[in-house]
Parts: sequence; structure tokens; C-alpha cells
Amino acid sequence: MFRAGSDYRKGNKIFEKNHRIMPQSAALLYSLGIEKVPVFRKIRTGIISTGTEIHNGMIKNTNAVLIQGFMKELALHLNLSVQFPMTSIKQEKYYCQACEKYDAVFTTGGVSVA
Repeated sequence: MFRAGSDYRKGNKIFEKNHRIMPQSAALLYSLGIEKVPVFRKIRTGIISTGTEIHNGMIKNTNAVLIQGFMKELALHLNLSVQFPMTSIKQEKYYCQACEKYDAVFTTGGVSVA
């Protein structure tokens, strides 16, 4: 039996599994007396772009912009975005550190302008 003015009964499913909590979701939960819910931590990601032409600003890093757009659609959190020239000695170290620190690391290379 519904309580007067309520839309849900105890035991009703409010959201599907893996529902993304939006402001309206939080308001609904709060109206039902639910102030805490179990959630997943956002996936931490990084983008490492290589290519001297990108690093030196000779061409725009459109690949990274595209990847960031897809990440945003998937509600992934970008924690790292770095660019290296093609011959950087720091690259390998960064790859290793990034793979240890982040859940997913996207790598992309430039297109030669030479």
C-alpha cells in the first residue's frame, strides 16, 4: 500500500544497476530518506601524446581532443594529459608510471609534417 503522497513502496526498484547519479537522482533519493548510497570511484585516466610536431605546436593535438570528448561522454575523469617529442627519453618512464597510477592510459602519436 502506498503512503499518501508517495510514489514508491518499500522494496521498489528506484534505479537500474549502474545508474549514473545525477542531481535529480540525488533529490529523489533524498526525498525517500536515502542519504547514502554505494558508488564506484570514477575511472582515472591519462592521455600521453607523442610526436615532435605536436610537442612543438606545429600541428594541433586533435587526437587528444577526440579522446577527451569520448572520455567525457563515458564520465571518465582525465587525470593526466602530457605531450612528448618523438625522441624523448622521459617517455618510457612516463608510460610506466602512468600505467601504475591510472586505471587506463591512452596513447596517441602525431603525423609527421616533414
